[in-house]
Amino acid sequence: LDEPSSRTISVKADYTGGTSDEETLKIGELVPSSKSVVVKGPLEIISKIAYAKATVNLDGFISHSVNIVNVELELFDSDGALIKDSYPAEYEYIEIGETAEDKRIDVYVPVYMIKELPVVPQYMYGIFESKNINCDIFPGTVTVRGDVSLIEKLTEISTAPIDDTMIGLSRSLQIG
Repeated sequence: LDEPSSRTISVKADYTGGTSDEETLKIGELVPSSKSVVVKGPLEIISKIAYAKATVNLDGFISHSVNIVNVELELFDSDGALIKDSYPAEYEYIEIGETAEDKRIDVYVPVYMIKELPVVPQYMYGIFESKNINCDIFPGTVTVRGDVSLIEKLTEISTAPIDDTMIGLSRSLQIG
């Protein structure tokens, strides 16, 4: 084998599987705790390593807004092939980082909730209520996306306050 060598490679994060509720929960961009890692080993093999990847398995993933998952790094060549599969005999001579802990990395996995909510008119003075006025709102619903703990509590979206003293028998208003 060649002389030992080292180089810094970039770290990518990716995921497999899906969330526990794929209809309403969406995964944001995964962020590894480190953008790069040092690999050491025979120059012949080290030179073929293009990047390290931390792959998070999301099957049945928890629906919190902030999730940090610790996963093992895998090394890939420029064609996307796993180094340990392509060079099994030489792979045992490759070191990732300075310590055994450097082979693992934390990955921030943001989870967002998407929810369609009805738009409900909000009147300033309480003269009108839904039972004594025919009010058409366009659009009648809006789709919101955000932090799970906030979005899951929402049941509707209110319009900007409507001055109900200004509404006559037939009138269109544009708000907002």
